[in-house]
Amino acid sequence: MDKEKKVKQFFSSNGVLFYTILVFAFGVALLGGIFYVLFIRKQISLELQITLIGAVVIEIIALSLCFALTRIKTVMRSLEKKNQLILTSNIQTNELNDKMRAQRHDFLNHLQVIHGLLELDQHDDAKDYMKKTYEGIQSVTNVLKTSSPAVNAILQVKKNTCHIKGINFKVLTTSTLSNLSFDVWDLCAILGNIIDNAINAVDQSENKKIIVFIREDLQNHIIKVKDSGKGIPPTIIDKVFLMGFSTKRDDGHGIGLPTSKQTIENANGSLLFETSAKGTIFTIRLPKMTV
Repeated sequence: MDKEKKVKQFFSSNGVLFYTILVFAFGVALLGGIFYVLFIRKQISLELQITLIGAVVIEIIALSLCFALTRIKTVMRSLEKKNQLILTSNIQTNELNDKMRAQRHDFLNHLQVIHGLLELDQHDDAKDYMKKTYEGIQSVTNVLKTSSPAVNAILQVKKNTCHIKGINFKVLTTSTLSNLSFDVWDLCAILGNIIDNAINAVDQSENKKIIVFIREDLQNHIIKVKDSGKGIPPTIIDKVFLMGFSTKRDDGHGIGLPTSKQTIENANGSLLFETSAKGTIFTIRLPKMTV
């Protein structure tokens, strides 16, 4: 366990960078020595030749190890990111499952109440009760429209957040995302980030509304997130996808949209937006899986 901790600390710290700089410094010194021997001393002994050859071999091996360590560090960071996304999605999925189990538990009680009201010929009361019960069920089932539990969970969690903030949140979909070629964990992170931005955009608006459209055409899956905010100011429209730019003062902002755009474009997709005084629409376009 201690060895694993030390390895993780090594890759998460500046250890790899330090050893890389050290190896390159040694390489520069070695090149200087070779230049001195070849162009100044002219004649060298057999022992010095063997020493130089050995030093060159060691340098090549050290450089290979540095590149390998750098690659391993990059892969570990990617795996840590994916692991965090999976853990978050599992928590969200569990929350959704708990809510659905609670609804199933209450369902029989609702039926008994409705049956009792009908037995007493209180049809209007039964109708009102059924309407309230149906609205409660719809709060969960109206986002369970894709084939991905992770996407369903992130939509449900954001819906709950919007409900607390008094924001009208809707999901309109004609696609189940069944043949999505994009990494679902990356999609959840990107979708969550865009919806969070939409929540911030409508937070101070009178008409608080966010609509998520999920559809597809012959080649692509298309996801749109539309908010009823005041739009993105013209002075910062060109900076939305710049790394590090943010209108928020909290630490950690300014990387969500640029990183999302880069990730999507690496998968041959696109992330675009259109904005006006009536709100902003972000559009994610992802290619379908080719058979």
